[in-house]
Amino acid sequence: MAGIYLHIPFCKQACHYCNFHFSTTYEKYRSRLVNALIEQLAEEATELTTTIDTIYFGGGTPSLLSEVELLNILSTIKTKYRVSTAAEITLEANPDDITSEKSAMWLNAGVNRLSIGIQSFFQENLTTMNRAHTSEESLNAINTIKKAGFNNYSVDLMFSLPDLTDDMWISNLNRIIELQVPHLSCYNLTIEEQTTLSQMIAKNKISPLSDDVSVRQFTIAMDKLSNATYQQYEISNYCLPGMESKHNTAYWNQIDYLGIGPGAHSYLNNERSSNIANNMIYIKEIENGTFTKQVEVLSLENRFNEFILTRLRTKNGISIKELSSTFNMFFDGCKQLIDHQIQNKTMVLESGCAKLTRKGKFIADQIAMELFI
Repeated sequence: MAGIYLHIPFCKQACHYCNFHFSTTYEKYRSRLVNALIEQLAEEATELTTTIDTIYFGGGTPSLLSEVELLNILSTIKTKYRVSTAAEITLEANPDDITSEKSAMWLNAGVNRLSIGIQSFFQENLTTMNRAHTSEESLNAINTIKKAGFNNYSVDLMFSLPDLTDDMWISNLNRIIELQVPHLSCYNLTIEEQTTLSQMIAKNKISPLSDDVSVRQFTIAMDKLSNATYQQYEISNYCLPGMESKHNTAYWNQIDYLGIGPGAHSYLNNERSSNIANNMIYIKEIENGTFTKQVEVLSLENRFNEFILTRLRTKNGISIKELSSTFNMFFDGCKQLIDHQIQNKTMVLESGCAKLTRKGKFIADQIAMELFI
């Protein structure tokens, strides 16, 4: 099992909170960049010979790809790689890009899952974040893809926004429940350096974010979604039974994946690598045959820490058997620390796995740090 991640660094405009690699002036070199993605896919086919179970178009805004661009990329993957007939093929889409025509095109191209960046159903929140879509387009987008035939899709929502009240957050969640959205990613807004949002806070144009609001709205999400039969299969991800994301699950289980495009990361054979996060340099390196990655060979300690960090976030938790067999040299010390967390009621041992309790989910990063080597 393995995956391919494609970073499409195209955006109509910059969201105020975003620090991902993207460009709003991509039309000047759009065709060259898509050709470079295809060339990297062809060149690196020998790096990933196992069956591809997940293909993920992230960004940026992959929903800006034309039909020809999308088909050419997918055709290259299916020609150069061994792709499972049941592969999950996800495309991130912004609501303002979603039409009945595009939805049909995506399905015909082979995309079988969409991830829709709604963030909020309230216009004031969208305006503060400088999102390109409107609240009306958010609702229309879900109805449009359902009519087109998509029954596997995800919605992104954000909480702890500067102008998001608890009542508004409850309303957003109720909308998801009423629509029976199969998968939901709930992200706590974080302030990244050198973003417009961080500058707005520094200039007192908006209030700093509140930890109390963050904790309260996270609690509201867990309660409401659990009561509506959604499973919290990872700290930030919820789904109706059987609708987990294969892409997300593979990442948390440290399955190999190949990153294609500027700024994309790969994880192959215990090595982590990254492509340069500069569109024109990436294009020229591919065109000139000088493309290289920044490679980090993970030490045993690094691998252990990543194992702890990713598994701890999931509903299955840390397998004590796997911990012992894979990291025996660290087992005794880690097991003592886990036992201490169990005593503090932040973790519990169930079916041979150490899992976060509700109390523990609020301090998951802190617990992970305490278990690290």
